[in-house]
Amino acid sequence: MSRVDVRESPVYSLREAAGYVRVPASTVSSWMAPRGMITPACTAPTTLSFSNLVELFVLSVLRNEHEFSTQSLRKAVAYVRSELAVARPLAHAKFRTDGVHLFVDHLGSLVNVSKNGQTALRDLMGQYLERIEYEQEAATRFYPFVRAFGLAPQPRSVVIDPDFGFGKPVIAGTGIRTSAVVDRYMAGESMTALAEDYRLDPSLVEDAIRAQMREAA
Repeated sequence: MSRVDVRESPVYSLREAAGYVRVPASTVSSWMAPRGMITPACTAPTTLSFSNLVELFVLSVLRNEHEFSTQSLRKAVAYVRSELAVARPLAHAKFRTDGVHLFVDHLGSLVNVSKNGQTALRDLMGQYLERIEYEQEAATRFYPFVRAFGLAPQPRSVVIDPDFGFGKPVIAGTGIRTSAVVDRYMAGESMTALAEDYRLDPSLVEDAIRAQMREAA
C-alpha cells in the first residue's frame, strides 16, 4: 500500500491559511478553483493542504508585493504549469530556479516590466522563496513571516511542516505548537514565564505568539 502524501492532506481552513500567508480570507477564496488558480485539497467544506498553503504564499507575494492583477496571475500560472509540466508548479522546486524566470518573463509582456526590473523582481522573489524548503523537488517546510513586512532579517522562528504537529505551526527546532503557547499567554502567563518554562529565548516565544495571534485575527 502506498504511503499517503501528507503534503496533500486537507488540514487548513480558509481562515487559517489566510492568516499564515497574510492574505484576507476572501482573497484566498477567490483564488480557489474552478475560476481561481488553486485546487483545494477538499471542497466540502473548502479545506487546504500544505501544498495549497505554499501556493498561496507564492501568489500572495506576486499579488500583494508586486501588485500584479489577478487576471495576469491566472494566465501566468496556467503558462508556468504548462511549461514546467508539473501539477503544482507554485509548490515545486523548479519554480525557484526555472519557474521564476518563466513567470516573470510571461508577466513582463502583460505589465511591461523592464529587463532590469525583471532582474530585481527575480532577486526579491528569491528572498521570499527562501522561506520554503524542498526535498526531491517538492515543498516540505514553510517558514511564515512572524514580523511586519519590511523588517529585516525575518527569523525562521516558526515552521509549518506537514510531518510534525499535524501540519500546524510549531516553534522551529521544537515540537511546541504556537497555539499551545498562545493558550497559556491568553490565560495570563507572561512571556518571561513561558520562556523559562519552555527553556526558550524570549524572542521565540514572542514570535510564536505574534504568528498565532495573526492567524486568529
